[in-house]
Amino acid sequence: MTDTAYTKQKKFQIKYLAAWEKQKRGAIHDHIVLFKLPYLPHSQLVQTWGHGIIGINRIDIDALKIEVDM
Repeated sequence: MTDTAYTKQKKFQIKYLAAWEKQKRGAIHDHIVLFKLPYLPHSQLVQTWGHGIIGINRIDIDALKIEVDM
């Protein structure tokens, strides 16, 4: 599936959280959390993004709830 094939199949809004920070050398570093998107292999994300390194981490909502409740 290409990066636009999914959007052509269904109408949807991308739900996300984003934050940026300025590194010591002056470059901008982004953190973005995307919700309810289909799985894309890391190689396809790197090719689609095209602007450098991509890190993918799973967010464990249940673990976050436990930490907040304590």
